[in-house]
Amino acid sequence: MTRRFMWAVLGAIFTARLCCAESDQSSKPESKPGLPRVLKVSDRIFTGYEPLGSEGFDSLKSLGIKTIISVDGAIPNVEAAKAHGIDYIHIPFGYDGVPEEAQKAIFEVMKNREGPFYFHCHHGQHRGPAAAAIALRIDSGCSAETAIGVLKTCGTGADYKGLYKSVSEFKTPVDVTHLPELHEISKVEDLAGAMARIDRIWDRLLLLQKNNWQAPKDNPDLSAEHEALMLGESFRTAARLNVDKDGKEDMWLRIKETESFAFHLRDAFKANDADGITARFTSIKSNCMNCHSQYRNNIIRPEK
Repeated sequence: MTRRFMWAVLGAIFTARLCCAESDQSSKPESKPGLPRVLKVSDRIFTGYEPLGSEGFDSLKSLGIKTIISVDGAIPNVEAAKAHGIDYIHIPFGYDGVPEEAQKAIFEVMKNREGPFYFHCHHGQHRGPAAAAIALRIDSGCSAETAIGVLKTCGTGADYKGLYKSVSEFKTPVDVTHLPELHEISKVEDLAGAMARIDRIWDRLLLLQKNNWQAPKDNPDLSAEHEALMLGESFRTAARLNVDKDGKEDMWLRIKETESFAFHLRDAFKANDADGITARFTSIKSNCMNCHSQYRNNIIRPEK
């Protein structure tokens, strides 16, 4: 076989895989037993809702899934997956983008684990599709535009700028000799970590408030609407950490209530509703202050 012929064959194989990936973008998310939302991205990549109960894993098995990748902060149901002959990999990350370390872990999965693969987050609409889109870029070499199509098909909001940016700007890792170790269950953020992240978002909102909700000159990429969205998602993530049954119901109720206030704040920014912005921002601030005065020192940030 001549070298020219060999390269022609490899080129044809690559083109066929790429066309396959492109053609699957015409599909839409479907509902299956235990999987309220699932999208076939390519022959080897699926994404959607976290599997619910045995039915969800039955559905994944019927799709031929060999490896599940959770990018959600919740602990994966590894035992249920194993009972169905499916491996689980846990690569948790947030809504503000796919960190480089997580991108490398996805690369490791696609190169060294058995497919087909199922990428999921909690509801299968934002983080899971972003991971699947990056996996598609790794697996098929498709364009950024094609990969972004996965997010759009799954209904990932344009407000999730970090996820779109991560998919669009993805580059194959240069150093593949030091890839992250993969885990069935990774260390996840605790309540103190979640609150530290919320504090950083709140600081950015305070900076925007001082500038009449406009991006300051020294930080032109700041967006009040986007920060409010990230605040809501961060409180939602914090609320899912509620595994404490020791009489702290009021704290968790406040966290859930503040989650709602944050999403309504985002809506107020989007509608340019000045009164709504003031009301929601004040409600968030009041809830946080009241919760901190009661719980922060001895629960969220214990003294050493």
